[in-house]
Amino acid sequence: MAAKRKVKPPKPRLDLPWTELTKSQQNLIYTRALQEYTIGKGPNPATKAEFFRAKVAAKA
Repeated sequence: MAAKRKVKPPKPRLDLPWTELTKSQQNLIYTRALQEYTIGKGPNPATKAEFFRAKVAAKA
């Protein structure tokens, strides 16, 4: 009997509008922003709520 091949799940599309991203995708973007701030390559994303509000306001 042949083994089944595992199919990798599709990579998440992070170029969608903020309101259309899933919660996990939004968290991923926030985490990346925190990492960039930690290594000194980006601005302080502040709290998660402030970051999310800013993203929604920027898209509107």
